[in-house]
Parts: sequence; C-alpha cells; structure tokens
Amino acid sequence: MKIIQNDTTSTTPNYVDFGSKIERKTLPIEEFLSLNPVPFQRFTEGRAKLNKVKKMLKDLRPEHLEVAIAVLTKEDKYFGEVYPEGWMGIENGNTRQLYWKNHLIGIEPMSTKIPKFVYATIYYVDSMEEMRSLYNSFDSMEATEIRKEKLYGILVGIHDYSPKCSKLQKGEFLTALNFSNYCYDQSQFNQPQAKVDQLPYQVKNFLEEIKAFDDICKNPKNWDQALVTAAFMSLKKYGVSDTKLIGVLDCIDSRKMDTTLAKRTGWTHINYEWSSGEKFKNKSTSWDVSGGLKETVAFALYWIDKDMCDSKLSQLGSNWKDTVNDYFRVVHNLNNILNIA
Repeated sequence: MKIIQNDTTSTTPNYVDFGSKIERKTLPIEEFLSLNPVPFQRFTEGRAKLNKVKKMLKDLRPEHLEVAIAVLTKEDKYFGEVYPEGWMGIENGNTRQLYWKNHLIGIEPMSTKIPKFVYATIYYVDSMEEMRSLYNSFDSMEATEIRKEKLYGILVGIHDYSPKCSKLQKGEFLTALNFSNYCYDQSQFNQPQAKVDQLPYQVKNFLEEIKAFDDICKNPKNWDQALVTAAFMSLKKYGVSDTKLIGVLDCIDSRKMDTTLAKRTGWTHINYEWSSGEKFKNKSTSWDVSGGLKETVAFALYWIDKDMCDSKLSQLGSNWKDTVNDYFRVVHNLNNILNIA
C-alpha cells in the first residue's frame, strides 16, 4: 500500500499592499452632503424616481451608510475640464445623497430618516480615467437602461450641458449615437451595441449636434433611432447653424407633409414613410436586416440631401442605399487635406 504524504513545503503568499491607495473614514453627514458626484455619474434624478429605488431607500438601513469616494492625487484634465489635486467625487452613494438632501429641504423623493454620518471608503486615484474605471466597477456595465442614464451624466457632468428634450434627458439616443459614430469612424466604432467605455468619446464626437437636436426636438415621439441618427449625421455634415437644414428637421419634427404633388420635398417623403410604413413595414434598430438602420437611415439621409439641394422627386434614386457609407467621405477627405497641409 502506497502512503501519500502531505506536502509540507510552504510558499510565501504574494501579498499586495494598497495602503496608500485606500482609506476608511467616518464622515459627518454634512460633509458627505457637500460633495459632488463624479463627472460621469448617470442620471441620478431620474433613477431616484424609480419605484424600486424609492422602495429600497425609503427606510434607512445600516448598509445605506456604506459609500465610496474618489480623491484625485494630482491635477488632471478630462474632456477640457481641469480637475485640481485633491478633487473629490462620490463614486457610490449619489442617489442616497440626493434622497438625504431632499429630506432636509422637505421635497420628494425623500427617506423617512437620514444618518448622522456615513462610513466612507476613500480611493486615491492618479487620473480621471482611473476614477472613471473605478466608477464603472460600482455600476452595472451591461444594462441598456444604465447606459442610457450614463449619457445624461456625461452631458451634465463632463460637458456641463443639461438637455431640455425628454428624449435626451432619458438617454433615448443611445443607438442613434452609436450608429452615427459608426458611420463617422468605422475604424473606432464598429459594434452594434455601444461599449460603456466608448460613450464619453461618442458624445464628444457629436456634442454640438446633440445640442442642436435638443433645440429641434419638440415632439420626441416623432423621432425614432433612425431619424435621430439622420439628424445627428446631417447636422455633422452641413453644420449645426445651417438654417435650411434646421428648417428640414423642423418639418420632420412636426410631421409636416405636402402630398398634393407627384414630385415632393424630401421631408414629405420621410414623414409619409414614417406615418404609413409603406416601404419599411417593420423598422428595426438592428443594422443589417431588412428595414434596419442601414436602410432606414440611408432613406432619411437621401431625402434630406435632396432638400438641401432643392431637388423634388417622385421616388428614390437607384443609389439611395449608398448614402450611409458615403455620407462622411467628403468630410474625411477634407480633414485629410487639412492635416496634410
């Protein structure tokens, strides 16, 4: 009989000391309530109104006292904004902070009680990118609804822009933004589902177009993802101050139509299709399927282009499907010329 003996040799554990990167503190509630959220925080006000969140935070519980805060160890610049050494932002606990603040001033949503202090885990980070990565570790990376909320947080927190249109406030342009970026730069943005880490860069690419659309969008229900994409892309191509284009987009927003003539304006063709579904019975946010974004966006852009050159037609031209792939070719060629010069 073979006797198997236990291996008594020992190895030294590979310990890591994060002593300089993390700290535990008890903060008075007044100090916690005075802090800012991290600039990439999602739509706290919208999240606070969700029934499941109200139910979870209405009654104060011991676990609600656990919060996370990030401190910047050196000055850093993030999307044009300079954050000084020592800047602090709430990583985890922003919705609770809102509830407790509202409790003090007596408005909804508010919890029944607020704590005298919180237990804060302080993380010391060397850059805003590290702070953002830390924030993502506390947040779900996959849920579409959370990605939508993050869009609002990026607009407000990073770019100091508060949208007026409910479609932008709710982040209901996630698919349109992703597809617009795909059409603008396929080498960088080629995923049908937007990656969380790419959202700040996607917003930056179309920030001025988003702001312009915010002024145009007075009837959010008239803008599905294909038409929002067409708005973003045409504003990028022709400029956010082009009065002719803004007039065309205003007609789309109001669903204006003039079907009395055989040769019609582009916005009439668009609004008729989006009212009747004659060509695309089932409009989809998938990219390559029949009636998907590559077709519906191409259709809308084709007719917007015709309006921009005052061309009225009775039907689509044979090359209308090429519109999406060719749309930014002139823009990129011009940029290449300017870079060479």
